[in-house]
Amino acid sequence: MNYQQLECDYFNLYNQFISVDSTISFEKNNRILIKDFVFFYHQILKQKDFNYLTGIRNKIALKVQKYMQQYSIAPKSLNLSCLRENKHIIFFEMFYKALGYFVAFRQKLNEDQKLQIIISSIDESFGYKFSIENFQNLDHFKKSDILTLPERCLNYFHLAMIHLCIMILNSLNLKDYNQHLDKAINYLIDGSFNIYEIILKEYSLLYPKDQNFKRELAKLKELEVQILMQEISKLKLSNNYKELCGEILYNLELDKIT
Repeated sequence: MNYQQLECDYFNLYNQFISVDSTISFEKNNRILIKDFVFFYHQILKQKDFNYLTGIRNKIALKVQKYMQQYSIAPKSLNLSCLRENKHIIFFEMFYKALGYFVAFRQKLNEDQKLQIIISSIDESFGYKFSIENFQNLDHFKKSDILTLPERCLNYFHLAMIHLCIMILNSLNLKDYNQHLDKAINYLIDGSFNIYEIILKEYSLLYPKDQNFKRELAKLKELEVQILMQEISKLKLSNNYKELCGEILYNLELDKIT
């Protein structure tokens, strides 16, 4: 097996994963497996040590097998066809880069800041203002890995992979093939955009006195209107969001927040 065949095998494994049901496959207990797929695809594209990649592949295959057994689904016959082109790869790498920004941002936060973010998310879900005193077992929240990667963004990746699997496993005419490719790319763009939105939202919550950030964010919000008017693309706005997130990480590293 070479790197190209390993990439083919990757999509076949993912197709086994989603063969149970594309909704069930995103249940809470299976998000870790989606994270594994994200990491594994990045490692394949970077052509890391082949023995190392084979080891990751076998671990994921075992998880997929257990997942399918859980729902009493028999494995499908593997189709070792491959994608006919790689236009989606640059957008996957953008998505992976955005995830890297998110992880780096979260690593800069202390336990109290992480708690503040979790409580704010709960406030939005219930439409009620909670305080730390409303919660018991705060150590559980502080140590929890539930928000290590954004759930919604993993869902965008998952949907993109579904469309790429459809392209590989079905004989499509050129029009349908390109439609699925465009949908996969758009999901990856949406995922990247959403990750940067989360970083900016959380930073705004934690550092409400950063006036320079507020001014820069206000400019970006004006650009969002232009997206609705189709004057600029979401990809361009996502890149602008990325630049602002980069400035945030730089300032946090140097402790330059004012």
